[in-house]
Amino acid sequence: EGGIRVPTIVSCPKLFSPRKEDTPVQIIDWLPTIGRFAQVKIRESESVDGFDLSDLLLHQREIPDRSIYTVGPNWRSVSLRDRRWKLIQHQKGESVIRELYDLIDDSQERHNVASQHPEVVSRLRLNLVEIAMSDRDSVVDLGAE
Repeated sequence: EGGIRVPTIVSCPKLFSPRKEDTPVQIIDWLPTIGRFAQVKIRESESVDGFDLSDLLLHQREIPDRSIYTVGPNWRSVSLRDRRWKLIQHQKGESVIRELYDLIDDSQERHNVASQHPEVVSRLRLNLVEIAMSDRDSVVDLGAE
């Protein structure tokens, strides 16, 4: 499942007190976050993936809504979490299998609702293709039918 539901634990008692956050974060968020804490300036010519979480951690300020894009080994599976929805695409030979989960109603991802929400699948699939195209490492066709 690509680590989308894996908890993150951050401990820095001198900067912030213990609490629970429900904000989804990604491993790529830690480079800009730790860079800010370390006062590292990133040149405009350098592109860094991820979102700086320091305002969330220090001041409990919400971060903007964003899609979370995850790629599995060899791009055989990719996923996109967009608010309540999670689209997963699996490459099986020449075919693409798509699964859609409503994370609010089905946080355990037990019920694939792709057939009940084709418009959501279509929208997320287009977003997934667009994000993958901007991913410098992306080298595979994601089944843009």
